[in-house]
Amino acid sequence: MREVHLHASNGAREPDISVVVPAYNAEPWIAETLCSVLDQTIDPASYEIIVVDNGSEDHTLEVAAAALRSAQSRVMLSSEPKRGPAHARNHGLRLARGSWIQFLDADDLLHRDKLRLQLDAARGAGPDVAFIYSAWQKAESELERAPSVMPCIEDADAWSRVRTLLATEGFIPTGSQLFRRSAVLAVGGYRDIGLIEDVDLYLLMAMAGWRFQPLYCQTPLFVYRTHQTGSLSTNGPVSFWDGVVRNAALTESWARAKAKAEAKALPEQMVEVIADCYRQAARAFAGRDWTRFDAVVERLKNLVGSVVPKGPFALRALSNFVGYKNAERVAVAYRKIKQISKTGRDKG
Repeated sequence: MREVHLHASNGAREPDISVVVPAYNAEPWIAETLCSVLDQTIDPASYEIIVVDNGSEDHTLEVAAAALRSAQSRVMLSSEPKRGPAHARNHGLRLARGSWIQFLDADDLLHRDKLRLQLDAARGAGPDVAFIYSAWQKAESELERAPSVMPCIEDADAWSRVRTLLATEGFIPTGSQLFRRSAVLAVGGYRDIGLIEDVDLYLLMAMAGWRFQPLYCQTPLFVYRTHQTGSLSTNGPVSFWDGVVRNAALTESWARAKAKAEAKALPEQMVEVIADCYRQAARAFAGRDWTRFDAVVERLKNLVGSVVPKGPFALRALSNFVGYKNAERVAVAYRKIKQISKTGRDKG
């Protein structure tokens, strides 16, 4: 492991924010990512930049050093063996001096006002707020950007926070928020458990009683780029849905324990959002991995009893006659036939 202080910040003050950038084979885009940090409208002395190179096989570290050479903030470059994004983020967290952490993947971008606006909100936040979050935007290129998305996190209590974090509407990509460092440390940082470890972190925070504070802006403050070639988190669909099932199972275990402690039944809305995760995963596993399919269907049975899918209508109807697994086998075969037919037409 190698750590280099490229240069120290002007003055003796401690930074308010530590920008932690984990990177793996990010040579094509890390310079643009770091420029979006250097272009922030906040005082450069208010933040530091920590780049954690996670065993890159290209010139990621050299490109990062060149991009940061003129930075007025404190800059640290760290190099370590490839151990994955969770380890890289946690390593950057250990090096951080700021009270607030901006995790930023090496291919994403910050709006130039992000650190200033979110830090202003953080300074006025209660001590139980784990992070400030704002609208974000998905982009495949500079010219292809999706509409702005504002996550919907219900804040009535722990039940509602956990439930909405698991739902699609509550998705918050890493980088769109500003974390309280002590909150991340309180739950042990990122767990090295595979894909969607960011949602795992949010769930653990909510389960521990932390809150999440929205900051509403007219423009998205974070750009999530979707090419992900060489990204630390690049992996296949099976691994992604493994993560979905793992987070749903974590939520189910917590919800059952909490309901038992409160001598109440599992809230219907909580059951439904967990069941939806299991249903979606089952559909994704069908035809790819029948062992995983069987395991998640068993989880669904234990939760709601029925495994008849909500849709599509034809799949639901067929499931009532031949059983869900057989219906999915038919659906998989039908999709293969359609694909073969399409390929034949394209060649013709």
